[in-house]
Amino acid sequence: MSDGAIIKIQSDTKQSVAPNASWIIHGRILLTLARMTFRENILNRLPWAVMTALGVGMGLALFVDAASITENEWIQGAIAGAFFRLMGVFLLTATVIVGVAREFDDRMVALTLALPIPRSVYFAGKLLGFAMTAAPMAAIFALGLLPFAPWDQVLLWSLSLGCELLLMAALGFLLVLSLTHVTPALTAAMATYLLARTINTMVLIASGPLANLTPMPGKLILPTLRFLSWLVPDLGRFTSGEWLAYHTGRWSDLATIALETLVTLFFLCGAGLFVLYRKNL
Repeated sequence: MSDGAIIKIQSDTKQSVAPNASWIIHGRILLTLARMTFRENILNRLPWAVMTALGVGMGLALFVDAASITENEWIQGAIAGAFFRLMGVFLLTATVIVGVAREFDDRMVALTLALPIPRSVYFAGKLLGFAMTAAPMAAIFALGLLPFAPWDQVLLWSLSLGCELLLMAALGFLLVLSLTHVTPALTAAMATYLLARTINTMVLIASGPLANLTPMPGKLILPTLRFLSWLVPDLGRFTSGEWLAYHTGRWSDLATIALETLVTLFFLCGAGLFVLYRKNL
């Protein structure tokens, strides 16, 4: 966060309002933080990385079209969607973690929280800025899928990707507040993402016939995996490749995804606020 953002926030705190309307000042500060966060994300070469990923993903889909013999369009959409999803998650998570870690190193977080504003306003403003960054990323990647899938399936996929990016931004924010360093925070975020994408598959494998070959380890692994499946969201149902390949997406799927996003976001925000309020700046 730049010095100009600190000055703008400071000027917002000095504006005179009714004694019982401090929420107006907090709302202005929240929006200022969101705008500054979004602006910094746009200016740090993230758009160039997104456009590069878009070009590589579409080139990969065209290569698959030339190399495959049958079901070209189905394979193209699924592969391009998987690539866009992975790159979107990695780019946004890395942007969140690196940006917040840099603010801590530059003491900008301490300067911001030294102003008479609650830490919850800072947290909400930053998260809103990350959400504003995730929305155009999902829209840009959706444009790259229009040649390979029907528009309604692409729209469903992009809205689901927006929810997935929002959750990863909140998770990255929580981890960088807790771990403060880029490498462990990014590693933990991507490991958690991989676990959330594959946890149900691992549960199915552990409860299948192969589990009988190793009875003792199987008795320990399956309960552990089921416990983990309750802790992490089921990201396997988010941005499904089947929607792009076989056009099976339904709007009822989006309702389930939105509900799971809200519930997971509630717990991530609660944990993030707990860490932020306990942090000694």
